[in-house]
Amino acid sequence: VHIDRAEKLLKTLKPDPGTYLCKQTMKDQMRWDKITERSEEPESVTLCSATEGCSCNEPFRGNEQLEITTGLVNQAIHHCAPKDTTPERWLFEGLVSAAMAAPEGCVWKAGGKYIMSSTDRNQSPAAVLRLLESIPEAKGGVAKGMRALVNFTE
Repeated sequence: VHIDRAEKLLKTLKPDPGTYLCKQTMKDQMRWDKITERSEEPESVTLCSATEGCSCNEPFRGNEQLEITTGLVNQAIHHCAPKDTTPERWLFEGLVSAAMAAPEGCVWKAGGKYIMSSTDRNQSPAAVLRLLESIPEAKGGVAKGMRALVNFTE
């Protein structure tokens, strides 16, 4: 009985509209010229400043390992992108266009990061792909690129 009542209550809750990103904010903040290019200088570690005590800053635990390899996005989607631009820039700009065309509430900010998800805030690759494939501006291009990226990582 309590679970049924809790489920009904949860279905009535809506995300705070203040967490949604409006189109103007996306247009102003999601620009390719704001992307940091990788330099050949020695790498330094910059701690995440989204929140004090962010879990991103926790030290290495157990068998966890993150390896960042340059060029894999380009490798994964090069066959999807037009030849007159870099694949990663094409993907970025396509995702921004899709985000601006997505239903309200699909792009939001949490913990200092921007997130695109389905309307129910499902962030799984399958849910995001369904969302992209439902947006006419993304259907043929960036949705295909995102699917290629997901397939490459699996």
